[in-house]
This record gives sequence, C-alpha cells and structure tokens, in this order.
Amino acid sequence: MKIKCFFVVLILCLSSAQPANASYDFAGNADLTGTFSSQYGQPLTLACQTKQPDVGDASDGVLALAETSAQDPHMALKVGGADKFNASVEVTAGVSTAFHISSVGEYDNTWVPWVGVFTSNTSRDIYVELITNTDGEPTSRVMSTTLDFIRIGEAPNGGGGFDDKIAECAIWDVALSTTDITSYLNGTCAAEIDAANLIGYWPMDTDNSTQSNEGLDAGGDLTVTIATFVTGPEDHPTITCGGATTLQRRRMQ
Repeated sequence: MKIKCFFVVLILCLSSAQPANASYDFAGNADLTGTFSSQYGQPLTLACQTKQPDVGDASDGVLALAETSAQDPHMALKVGGADKFNASVEVTAGVSTAFHISSVGEYDNTWVPWVGVFTSNTSRDIYVELITNTDGEPTSRVMSTTLDFIRIGEAPNGGGGFDDKIAECAIWDVALSTTDITSYLNGTCAAEIDAANLIGYWPMDTDNSTQSNEGLDAGGDLTVTIATFVTGPEDHPTITCGGATTLQRRRMQ
C-alpha cells in the first residue's frame, strides 16, 4: 500500500503545475496590479473564479484590462448589485454591459467560474457557471487597441473594491469558443485552455508579494497590495489541471 501511494504521489508531482488550495481575500481596498509588455485590443476573453458571502451586496471590480490606471477606456469583469455578474466596457462615450442576473442567494458562499467574451465593438457576452447562463450586449462602444494595464480586485482607477475571495484569473487575446468556455466553467484550469492565446494567467496560489504571469506575455507580473493569502479546502474551487484536481491532492496530504 505504501509503495502504491508513493507512485501515485510521484505521478501527481510529475504532472503539470497544479493550483494549490488557496486564493486571495480582498478587503475592499486591496488589489493586484501590473502591466503587459504588449498592448491588446478586441477580441479578448477574461475569466476568473470568485466567492462571496453575498453576491448582490455591491458593485465591485474583479478583473480589468485598461489603457492606463485611469478609469477609461477599459473592459472588465465586475459583480454588481442585485446578484449581477457583468462583462463591461467603458469609454468616454459611455458604458455598455452584458450582465447575467442570478437568483437571489444562488451563488452566495459558492465558488463561481465566469467568463466575459469581448468579441468586437458591438459584441460582448457573459457566461456564469453554465454555458446556458449567458447574456449579450450589442451596443456600439469603440474600444481601445492599446490595452495593457491589469488590475484585479478593483476598477482600473482603484475604486469599486472587491470584498471577498478571488482564485485564478486569466486573459486570452481571442474570443474563446463555446467549447473552451464550457471547459473553463466545468473546472478545467485556464492553463490548459487555448494555451496558444493565453496572454495572462495568474493562479494566485502562492503567498508572494508578486504574482507571476504564467501566460505568454513577457510582462504582466502583478504586485499585491493589502490582499491576504488564504489557504484551506474552502479557499479554492475544485480545478482540474494536469490530470489531477485540488480535491484529489487534499486527499493525498
């Protein structure tokens, strides 16, 4: 039995890097910030995993890609009041948001994977937990093609702070297919989804003042400000990466 367990552990260790049982807890005034080496425009896909005691309590920034640390122009994933999950673009001409409204309390105290697909100036879509939980928004907003500033946990200008937990975040410089979106929503780690276009990937599974970008862009390392590293079975969603899940690894420990 001990020999068998040893080989199981060895196999898991030799598989690709796994997300740990951890995340970052944001206090409403915490964030992770950094800058890509290259600049990007649409199409883009933003994705993350979040957990909140009350999804509908406030409008908060989760993951944003902007031209600078000023508010506009930018695209972002945000949680909103009234149990909303938003995929939003904002330019000087105004805001245009695709949002999905969940049932009251549906996602409270639950890890939720969600994806915003920003295909063009007239096409943005949000997907929450299931590929069928989707909404789109076609209002025309001309988005910048020189986006490079990343902020996790707040809006680009530092306002609208997120109060709760964020696990991995990812950005692709394509509009992911429904097949790839479904894989992410089903718990496949971002590193194994369209890796050729994954420009930014932050597992957020290490207690470091800098979170390294594991995506393709040469920049994108993020500086941690105030956000608290937390660990435990409840502090990370179950994500499959390299053939093993966080749940499987917890059983081995």
